[in-house]
This record gives sequence, C-alpha cells and structure tokens, in this order.
Amino acid sequence: MTESTDKDIPKKDKNIISREFIEKVRAAANYCFNCNRCVNVCPLSYLDIFHPRDLITDLTFLSPEEVLEKHNIWQCLTCGLCMEYCPMTKDNVGVNIPEIIMNLRSLATEYEPLRNQQIECHHDRLYSNLPRLMANDE
Repeated sequence: MTESTDKDIPKKDKNIISREFIEKVRAAANYCFNCNRCVNVCPLSYLDIFHPRDLITDLTFLSPEEVLEKHNIWQCLTCGLCMEYCPMTKDNVGVNIPEIIMNLRSLATEYEPLRNQQIECHHDRLYSNLPRLMANDE
C-alpha cells in the first residue's frame, strides 16, 4: 500500500471546501431574518456597490463557490457597522458579516477558479498580494 501525498491529489480536489467551513458560515447566516439594518448602515450599500443582506441570503441558498463568483467580497470594508446594528448579533455570535467576509476571502485565495479574478488591477506586481492581506492570511 502506498501513502497518498499532496502531490498525488489532483489540483481540483484541493479546492473542495470543507464541510466544517460551510456549516460555520451557514450557521451564522441562519441568524439573519432580513431586517435590512445591515444594508441601511453599510457605506457601500449607499453607493450600490455591496449589500450585506444579499450576501447572507445567497450563503443560505447557494454553494460557497457560487457566492464567491456572484459577489465581489473584496469590496466590503469590513468596518463592522452591519454587525453593530444587527439585532441578531450579540457578543460576536450571530450574523458576524466581517468574520464571514474574512472567511470567504481566505477561501477565495485558495479557490483556483477565482485566483485570476480576485482583484482586477493594472499594477499586478504592486498589488498581487493584496487579496491575501485583505483576508488576513499570513
């Protein structure tokens, strides 16, 4: 019997998202009852750039891969206003959108189909590590 190593695993199999991650994100998303307070206080919602509630709704019904392809999670400021005004978030338990965004960013840096789409910029050499920095990956 031979031992399997990372070299033996095809690249696409490394992109499979862990069940633990999916359950963690969906558990947080399930706290949301669509009161819309997060959208009302989000600075990017005013500019029609990013809508936290839409992200949470999609996390409930779509796969994480589909969510990553549909939403530009790099536009969220992770300022925490949404979490501060959310009636379902107490002591960092509930709909913690900044944490969800950070988890999705971390996932996106590892998700092969999205690597080339992470941030569209013309200064590739200067900003190539920006997605990892925004995800707090070391």
